[in-house]
Amino acid sequence: MNRATSPDKQAEIIRLYVTQKLGTKAISRYFNGRPSRMVIKKILIKHGVYRGEEAACKPDENRRQAIRIEEAERRRRMAICLRALRSGGSVENTCRENGWNVRSVWNHIRSRPAYHAFNRRRIRKYPREMERRRDGLWLSKLYPKEQKFQDAIRRILDENGASYSVEPCIKGLRVRGDFLINSVFVECKVDVSHLGMTKAIGQCWFYQTHTPYKCLLVVPDDVVPHEAWAFALRRMGATLFNESGFRCWIRGELSFSPLSLRNSLINR
Repeated sequence: MNRATSPDKQAEIIRLYVTQKLGTKAISRYFNGRPSRMVIKKILIKHGVYRGEEAACKPDENRRQAIRIEEAERRRRMAICLRALRSGGSVENTCRENGWNVRSVWNHIRSRPAYHAFNRRRIRKYPREMERRRDGLWLSKLYPKEQKFQDAIRRILDENGASYSVEPCIKGLRVRGDFLINSVFVECKVDVSHLGMTKAIGQCWFYQTHTPYKCLLVVPDDVVPHEAWAFALRRMGATLFNESGFRCWIRGELSFSPLSLRNSLINR
């Protein structure tokens, strides 16, 4: 090995490996394949700059210890932030006070089962809104699905012998209402929350601007939309009934509009 490789070339090989950080394959290419990679490894081992493949694969205890310390610190930060959350604080403020990276801490906390368990237990910031929704004032308990409410309205129409069409479409558009009774589009909704009523008013406005028909919005008896929604519907030429009011309208006992909120909705 030493006879074939001159001292000058060996010194150049060591320089390339130590200073230029080239691997044995790159060094062999540098010399056009002479010496080979195996010879280069032997030269580097002889001069004490190459530990060999077996030595390189041995675990680095210093690195292992650094990883253990890093993991312990990560767990400590997550524990402090979770304690702050349970006490009514926030992760952001806790990180700012301790000089931690907020995104890094959140990325680790979100993957912890303890955080998800706390998230399920904690009281919402606006409990009254959630209570109203659970109590059925905004979301119907009688009709959990809108399809069931549509079936109930269809039974009312059949009982009173009304002539109607189901899911009428607007010509040239991929839009369908629930029912068409004479010259009135009937739209059934079981969600009278802000989001649900906003969507309903948008649908009614679309029907009234693209068809010659009026629009009637029907909601179950066990929900109470805000009076402002009924007022908005009447301003745009539509109206709002609950299930009982719709039954009276089909029988001819109530007119389409104008109607007071007291006649068309249940008071609570």
